[in-house]
Amino acid sequence: MVKLMQQSRQKNHSLYLVKKKNNNIFVSFIVPMYNSSKSIKKCLNSIVKKNFLNYEIIVVDDHSKDKSLKIVKKFSKLYPNIIKIFQNKKNYGVSYSRNVGIKKSKGDYLVFIDSDDFIFKKNLLKVMDKVNTFKPEITIIENYFVKIGKKIINTKDIFAKNRKIKKKQPIEKYFLKNSMKKQCWSYIYKRKFLIENKFFFPKNVHIAEDQELVIKTFMKVKNFLFLNIPYYCNNVDSGSLSHKMGYKVCTSYFNVIFELLRFLKKNKLNKNQKALVSKKIDEFASELLPRLLILEKKLLQKIKTTYFKKSKLFNYLKNNNFIKSLIKKNFDLLNYTEKLILKIVLKFKKFEKQKIYIFSRNAYGIALANILINNGYKYSGFIDNSKFLQGKKICNKKILSPQRFHFINKKNNKNIFVIIANQQIKVVKHIKNQLKNKPNYNLNFLSLIKKDN
Repeated sequence: MVKLMQQSRQKNHSLYLVKKKNNNIFVSFIVPMYNSSKSIKKCLNSIVKKNFLNYEIIVVDDHSKDKSLKIVKKFSKLYPNIIKIFQNKKNYGVSYSRNVGIKKSKGDYLVFIDSDDFIFKKNLLKVMDKVNTFKPEITIIENYFVKIGKKIINTKDIFAKNRKIKKKQPIEKYFLKNSMKKQCWSYIYKRKFLIENKFFFPKNVHIAEDQELVIKTFMKVKNFLFLNIPYYCNNVDSGSLSHKMGYKVCTSYFNVIFELLRFLKKNKLNKNQKALVSKKIDEFASELLPRLLILEKKLLQKIKTTYFKKSKLFNYLKNNNFIKSLIKKNFDLLNYTEKLILKIVLKFKKFEKQKIYIFSRNAYGIALANILINNGYKYSGFIDNSKFLQGKKICNKKILSPQRFHFINKKNNKNIFVIIANQQIKVVKHIKNQLKNKPNYNLNFLSLIKKDN
């Protein structure tokens, strides 16, 4: 049985007292860096002035072409015993850089920080004090901050309520009913736990590399700690507004799916563990499909040639419609995507004279926008509930909040067609409830993969 630890109410920072007695490095901060000259200074400043007595910062430069490395070298002269720099011979990607950091680190615990982001010192000290008290293999941080322009927002206020967690509940059973954090910086890992189980970030993966590691660690963890103390700040301004699309992203999803299928095959997992891994594969397949729909024909053929020889692995996951299609003999990926696109276009045809909006700026929404454009249809823009996106542009179209959407169209809402591009039934119901106070709006939900959750 996995042991679930509760937050301590201890006010005194035992961390100070313990660390004065030995010279072991308690925390290793792993910072992968690539062309981060505009943000790396703030990132490092948020760490170096901390009150930890024993910590190190591992900066792994992924062959940057700007002044990032020069900036870090200046910091290392000020903190020679704390900042350690490692340079990749060429640009290998963030997974490779994080793996270098894991192998070169000496701390009892590992904290991952992206070079665009920063941390809040006081809150992290509180977190590490709990970690020092309970000594978990994994610490799960439920909330984090997001920086948008000059505003810093606690995601707790936007996304979630406090979760009810039962004592001694297996972690896989809990996450079957609750969403898990996707980013590795939402977790603090005991280094020994990662090394002994040979847990590293996957190679040849450009997206979802965090999630593969996270799901695997959950299959082996014996004790873990949930905390609602946000210390991490994700700098949204520095990131891309669009969901990543294209061939490399598709191959990354296939690589992750196959790796998890191999993991299912090789490891003796209990019923709930198998169900959780299958759930994640299902989510990856759902993210993969809209990207395949807008891929060039020659690249679809390349994917078929590369991956479908391994199709026997799909037998370990037969509950997904897309996976079922992949299992079929003589499966034609090109024909499959063409039929889906035709089905989508036919749904649009009777609404072609109406004003079209796409609700949700996600991979499905972006795929739908591209399909509309490629087939000669016009659309007016995106609608999204995210406060991070209001007023921004995707595919040269503005992203509107539902309130702004209502205001713009309040005088003429009879000829509006809103496509809800989401694959979760609960989310779709919520979106419909938002708009049902406007009865003249014509809503349509287009499902490319059926979801039961």
